[in-house]
Amino acid sequence: MAVQAQEQARTSEASPARWLLRRTFRLAGWLLLAAAALPVWPLAIVTAAGYAVAWLRRWPASRLGRQAGWTLPMTAVWIAAESARGWRALTLDPVRDGASGWPHLTALTVIRTFLLVAPVTIPAGLALAALLRARRVPPLAAGDQAEVPGARAGARRVSRPVRHLPGRVRSGRPLGLLARALAAGALALAVLHLVAGQPAAPALVTGVTTWFLLTARSDLAPPPETARAAAPER
Repeated sequence: MAVQAQEQARTSEASPARWLLRRTFRLAGWLLLAAAALPVWPLAIVTAAGYAVAWLRRWPASRLGRQAGWTLPMTAVWIAAESARGWRALTLDPVRDGASGWPHLTALTVIRTFLLVAPVTIPAGLALAALLRARRVPPLAAGDQAEVPGARAGARRVSRPVRHLPGRVRSGRPLGLLARALAAGALALAVLHLVAGQPAAPALVTGVTTWFLLTARSDLAPPPETARAAAPER
């Protein structure tokens, strides 16, 4: 009994030291991660924001991957604009733009620096967030209906005739669509003002346009064939 009591006493004395050691190593790991993310802070911000949104809305990795895919037209426009200035500019401009805000650090220079490298960091950050999400959440555990064959087949139908578009606007949420269009226009004008003359300007306008086209469907009424299919039979 005495030996067992001594062993319990030594274990209780070692437990606080072991807990403090684990906490120290964990804090050191977070500090190293922060130091590594500081030089690529735009990429770190996009990755953290994408992962946070996916965690709050219970998105699976596949949805983050689709979001990253929809930003690729923006990156393609940026590559085309940069390559027109030469392949050397294509490889060196992201590094130079990412470090351009450090000498005169203000809120405006931080925003401008982020916008200059956004055509590259947004798809890369969302893809990295999708990889991190995939490691922690199985595809079907987050409730992604797109992973089940045919689960969203009806939602993916697009009405071919353009003549139905005015009626879908009137029967949907026209004020919401107008507010979305005004927000997209304001964002595009702000981008053109902040990064005027840079290859990121047309790329970001392309990204804003893509965002509007993809999200505006939620303000439209369903196509006539979808509405008839969803109507109960009499």
